[in-house]
Amino acid sequence: MTHFLLVYDRRAGRLLQQREFATDADALAARFATEAEYGVQQNVEILAISAASEAELRKSHGRYFLSSQALGERLVGAERSAA
Repeated sequence: MTHFLLVYDRRAGRLLQQREFATDADALAARFATEAEYGVQQNVEILAISAASEAELRKSHGRYFLSSQALGERLVGAERSAA
């Protein structure tokens, strides 16, 4: 299992930072340090996530790796499929 730290800017719709850690404790410590660094910013999301691989992380949390435009296109496509 690989442990990741993601820092995502909601307003810009882009990933600001992605780091890998060997242990969940290291990823969690990095999350707390990063939260202290960014302070209270409503538009920044900071996550510590575990996944079997980066490829699996991209499957399960794909929205963090897509541009705002690509995410919008994916949502529109999903709405059309559901209709």
